[in-house]
Amino acid sequence: MQPKTLIKIAIKSIMGKKLRSFLTIGGVILGIGAIVFLVSLGYGLQELLVERITGLDALRIIDVTTVKSQIIRLNDEAKQRFLSFEPVEQVELQVNLPGRIRFGGSSTDVVVFGATKEYLQMASVKSDVGNVYENNQDAIIVNTSVLNLVGVDPQAYEQTLGKDASIELVLLTELLNNDTTAQDGGEESTSVTKELPIVGIIDDNETPYVYIPLSLLRSENVVNFSQAKVKVKNQAELEAIRNNIESLGFNTSSAADTVQQIDQIFTIFRVVLAGFGAIGLIVAALGMFNTLTVSLLERTREIGLMKALGAKRKDIFLLFLVEALLISGIGGLLGIGFGYLLGEGGNFMLNQLAQATGNDPVDIFYTPVVFMVIIFVFSLSVGFLTGLFPSQRAGKLNPLDALRYE
Repeated sequence: MQPKTLIKIAIKSIMGKKLRSFLTIGGVILGIGAIVFLVSLGYGLQELLVERITGLDALRIIDVTTVKSQIIRLNDEAKQRFLSFEPVEQVELQVNLPGRIRFGGSSTDVVVFGATKEYLQMASVKSDVGNVYENNQDAIIVNTSVLNLVGVDPQAYEQTLGKDASIELVLLTELLNNDTTAQDGGEESTSVTKELPIVGIIDDNETPYVYIPLSLLRSENVVNFSQAKVKVKNQAELEAIRNNIESLGFNTSSAADTVQQIDQIFTIFRVVLAGFGAIGLIVAALGMFNTLTVSLLERTREIGLMKALGAKRKDIFLLFLVEALLISGIGGLLGIGFGYLLGEGGNFMLNQLAQATGNDPVDIFYTPVVFMVIIFVFSLSVGFLTGLFPSQRAGKLNPLDALRYE
């Protein structure tokens, strides 16, 4: 029997019992739709979390720190070695040191970060009030924790912009050019005081810290640095560059490590969600099995007549299998569409609510095309397995017994 004929007979059989077929296909739609909807939630939450943690550029950035060693130093020479690795696109340095800031008659201890403007961009550091300094500009960026500790009223944050703050920098000897001073019995640190205007404020009420241009510290003979950010040309080369840098004796980390952990957690989360959705699909599969079994009993005499007219066992087997695949295929396609539309509807309502409350719109449902293809193949597989037994049973019917069946 030709495939075209098999499909025509299968469609006619399905359309002959419209209500039964509608209910069976509806069960598949609900089962597949539930899986798509729930797994899309898992994908959406993962995408949202990864987006909040890091952007695409951050996945190409390696954080490099030093180890406690008198030999291995993170300096300009190390920077040039990093740049010598061909996939490396950019290297920026930062130095961390203790300090004390005085403003408005009050003072507090702070952590001082000396960094270039490009480093701040790579680290996604932005001023919530004011601007970020230029590389050769004598200026300072503070966080709100600093302003709170020196007694600035939150309503007056903007009024501090442009005003000078006195910052005392404690330059540790190990950061300076003559890093043997402490070993020779000299001072372990020196202090330098700078008067710098506040150009930006970061909304952060945790640890008090400030940013100053790295050029200010270089002018004080700081040549050894605390950490660096290394940007590679594409994410695929990140691990190779990390291995090269670690072979030089440095420690490395990357946002890709966090993303990998998130992926592992959400893979389990999606499996759990898919398990809940699969419950509905199992019920639908049982309904499909029942439909095909009842159809077999109703068409026993028809099968006997077809075999008497020359239909082969394989033809009868394929006829019922095609019916199962049609039911699962149609239900799978409509179920994918149903689950996708539910997710998009959820995104639309959340975005409308976010806009009404003055918040940024977010999408918590995301359905990758690859996942939709996989779930469609899965739907066909369920239809194949469900229809296998009734198809085999139909193919094995004896034509004489089938013709005598009442």
